[in-house]
Amino acid sequence: MYHEGHLYGLFGFKQWEQGPLKCVELATGQEKWSRNGFGQGGTILVDNHVVALAENGELVVVEARPDGYKEAARHRAVTGKCWNNPAVTNGRIYARSTKEGVCLEVAPRAAAR
Repeated sequence: MYHEGHLYGLFGFKQWEQGPLKCVELATGQEKWSRNGFGQGGTILVDNHVVALAENGELVVVEARPDGYKEAARHRAVTGKCWNNPAVTNGRIYARSTKEGVCLEVAPRAAAR
């Protein structure tokens, strides 16, 4: 995905379960950061964050910034192999694997009065 002059995504072709999530500066091709352990999953960009569904079913939210890998959240969302992108709409994240699907409520809740 392109965001403010940088590419974010999974770059580990056939690096099963260990392929990295990377940030690469588009103009120079310089790798800004890399984190192994994502494999053949999928990524999307939501509100300046990379939402990655790792091959092992972990859903990881990372700030889309070139100055370093900064993880905002991590959750084991599904079991089975995940080789697709998550989807986000109306405060929910949808993810699926070869075994199951899940809908996670992520919208902030209003405080009770």
